[in-house]
Amino acid sequence: IVSLNGIAASAITALKTNSAALGVVANNVANLNTPGYARRIVNQQTLSAGGQLMGVDIATIQRVSNQFLVQEQLAASGAASQFDTMAGLFSQLNGLLGSPGDNQSLATQLTNLASAFATASQAPTSSAGRTGVMNALNSLAQTFSNVSNTITSLRSQVDQQAVNSISSTNTLIKQVYDLNNQIRAAAASGNGQPTALIDQRDVVLGDLAKVMGIKTSTNADSSVNVSTTDGVNLVSNTYAQLSYSGTAQNGSYNSITVQDINPANGQTIGSAFALDPHLDGGSLKGLIDMRDQVLGGLSQSLGNLAQHTALAFNAQSNANASYPPPTSLAGRNTGQGGRRRIG
Repeated sequence: IVSLNGIAASAITALKTNSAALGVVANNVANLNTPGYARRIVNQQTLSAGGQLMGVDIATIQRVSNQFLVQEQLAASGAASQFDTMAGLFSQLNGLLGSPGDNQSLATQLTNLASAFATASQAPTSSAGRTGVMNALNSLAQTFSNVSNTITSLRSQVDQQAVNSISSTNTLIKQVYDLNNQIRAAAASGNGQPTALIDQRDVVLGDLAKVMGIKTSTNADSSVNVSTTDGVNLVSNTYAQLSYSGTAQNGSYNSITVQDINPANGQTIGSAFALDPHLDGGSLKGLIDMRDQVLGGLSQSLGNLAQHTALAFNAQSNANASYPPPTSLAGRNTGQGGRRRIG
């Protein structure tokens, strides 16, 4: 026969269990817009003693997270950060170079030179026309120089941004490693899944994904391994450290290097190697691509344009000269002390 005390005890466990479950629901609602927070669900179990049912209890409070969706979110965050970085630099470059209608833009100077030649062709003997052409040529040459200096300056600025991001990136990598250790310790203590620490780690992983493309895998002890998308280790039983000092030599920049660190003594493991080929997404990838491919390619194209422009005008000038200079000099013996008369 069930005693009144037993009935009351079972009812009390139900009240306690449902009160705890309501607390979980309240946290879910309160943290709806909290970065890194994942919804929790309550798993219940029967409470028994000596083979007799004694009510209900909470088995676990489970953090609901889909690993596939998490990885897709990290990848999307890295790609968005990469292109946001490049878009901002493109806007800055457009502002420095000017639009085609601006007085100091390269397109305007080329148009002005063509107009000066057209004016001079109407009165070839006019000194004013020739002066106009010379002024237009000088302005074009100065514009080429200014644009080249602008591109070089912006490349240096982008490179410095890459240098500045290395320290913060190393901090994020170390934070993931430290949180892994805390999560392992909390899980081993038997107090359930350390969901609050996992939330913190997800925020850090999201920040790291904005800097460089990463992929993660969760271990049985709730820690995560982190690597670049092509498998270069960033966090496991060790953690990686990036190095980059910046500056260019003869227009070429050194690579960002990566090396594993032994957490027991802080010493490096193995040899450092270039990280640049392994970057896929993130602001760091955007900076490197902008510096080397976009701005580097633009600088090369500008040099080619300046060279071909000069060659084209020189060729046209020579082709229309009244008395083109001879390609070689010839003469004949005049019999005057070995002197030769130019003929």
